[in-house]
Amino acid sequence: MLDGGRKFKFSKPTLEALPLPEPGKKVRYRDTKVNGLAVLVTGNGSKAFYLYRRYQGKLYEKQIGTCDDLSVEQARRKAEEWIGQLTRGQEPGQVKRKKDPTFAELFEWFMEIHGRKAKDGGARRRMQFGYLEPLARKQAIKVSRSDVITLQERITEEVGAPTANRAVGLMRAVYNQAIDREAFNITTNPAKKIAKADEGRGRERRLEHREIGPFLDAADAEPVPDIKDLILVALFTGARRSNVLGMRWDQIDPLTQAWTIPDEDFKTGEAHIVPLPKLVQGILEARRTSATGTLVFPGKGQDGKRTSPYHSLKRLLDRAGIQGFTFHDLRRTCATYMGEAGVDQYLIKRVLGHTVADVTGIYNRPGLEARREALEKGIALMLDKAGRPRRDDGTYPLRHDEHASSAPRISKPPSKNNLKPRKEAG
Repeated sequence: MLDGGRKFKFSKPTLEALPLPEPGKKVRYRDTKVNGLAVLVTGNGSKAFYLYRRYQGKLYEKQIGTCDDLSVEQARRKAEEWIGQLTRGQEPGQVKRKKDPTFAELFEWFMEIHGRKAKDGGARRRMQFGYLEPLARKQAIKVSRSDVITLQERITEEVGAPTANRAVGLMRAVYNQAIDREAFNITTNPAKKIAKADEGRGRERRLEHREIGPFLDAADAEPVPDIKDLILVALFTGARRSNVLGMRWDQIDPLTQAWTIPDEDFKTGEAHIVPLPKLVQGILEARRTSATGTLVFPGKGQDGKRTSPYHSLKRLLDRAGIQGFTFHDLRRTCATYMGEAGVDQYLIKRVLGHTVADVTGIYNRPGLEARREALEKGIALMLDKAGRPRRDDGTYPLRHDEHASSAPRISKPPSKNNLKPRKEAG
């Protein structure tokens, strides 16, 4: 006889005190903390942890270990790990785990346990693709303290200290779990006791009026069209780097000319719609003619995404003679120029997808065209300060084709022969 109606929070004393049933009978007790974990007590005196879950339409039953060999916490961890495998359609025991996983594989294991149901699971996933990508292919056991510090410094310079500190904290949690659960041959945590980057005041850097022209000149001269397009899309939409890198063709509505970032990819946890300005429409239209995959900016990173454009942006900034500028500052530049062009601060927040906490914000939802117009105003001011008046079709003249055809050429790489500096008036 199997009794499945007895449920309580498992602990060592309560399990030791469980009475033995009559010989030939079995009694099952269920844990209230991990749904699916149970202890099976038999008449011959044995007590063992089991996992009971629905799998492929049937009751899945598998012994985890005896109560003598495993603690309650060890049994719970193993049960959670197996539940994660069943959720993905993998039967526990049939999944072979590498002895020395890469950091990406270690992170996937961590997400199986903590990332699926956690409220910040989406944020952890974005952190993985956005900032921890440089360590993805390295064996987790070979990631050094120096690697972590270098990554922290790079993120601090590229995005900011708060993001860098969150990235290191997440790495520390991943390694702690691997060590605590003895899941891999990992015994040391390279992110342990790494001093936090000084967060200080928030960054205020944006492209100044005098820098917009040189920045666009440097973009014109960028030898890799993908990099040029990616940076201009980020500048003219104000979107975050991780979202631009993960932009997919099926997220872009050609009818409304809007880009929908799904909730699992956006920082607030809610889907965000970005109205595409004419300049961005032209870039995407040109890219679509040669697109072969699902991603707008494909690369060799995880899931086929392009890795961080850190070095490419630095090369562009060096050409422009601009210092102390990061990729995230493109987003701040977009917002600042909208404000200088007279766009209301509330509307700017809506364009960027910032959370608006007041009661009015719940009801006041600016439409797509109102937000597109806000972006267009900011872009118009940028182009005006760069000395590049926008054409009627919404595009702007590149430095190398100011005196050539008026047809938009924004997504085509410039010829070396056409990069001669123009003569200044006077």
